[in-house]
Amino acid sequence: LFARGEDNPCSLTFGPGFLCWEKNFGGQIHTRVTAFVPQDRNERIFLLELEHLPPQAKLVWRLQPQMGEYVTQGLWARAEESEGKVWLKNPVTERSGICLSASTPWQELQLPQGRRRGVELTFSAQSVGSALVIQAGEPCGALAADDARQLLEETIALWRSRCGALQVETPDEALNHYLSF
Repeated sequence: LFARGEDNPCSLTFGPGFLCWEKNFGGQIHTRVTAFVPQDRNERIFLLELEHLPPQAKLVWRLQPQMGEYVTQGLWARAEESEGKVWLKNPVTERSGICLSASTPWQELQLPQGRRRGVELTFSAQSVGSALVIQAGEPCGALAADDARQLLEETIALWRSRCGALQVETPDEALNHYLSF
């Protein structure tokens, strides 16, 4: 889904308050992943929108959590699954952790073990349908795709209002662009 050394090109869109990856696979499957952080919520939301995914396909979401301020502090993660959520904690610092949840129940789950710190969530195409929302942070709950889209629109509106607040005009166009936000 992301731009990692595959033969399928990926386009990135940086917008006010979000980042979006779009990718086509074999000219048939189209994916769009939009990442954003809503205002006043301690979480990151990933909205995956899928077109023409074969019904027998599986969608696998892998992540390598960095569970500390420094790499050496965050090499391992302790994980627990409870009520359709995954809690990741740093066993060294014991600070609050990260909660992962999804809008659709996963079929399979691989949690960190020993020095392997990766988490892998596997979903069936039939259960995902045309959209999947993955949340990391708190509050931790199953956010529906329409609710995620609404939060994304609110986030974009907030950043557009903030980014257009100050316009500077000087004789230098490049300086105007640099100073205006």
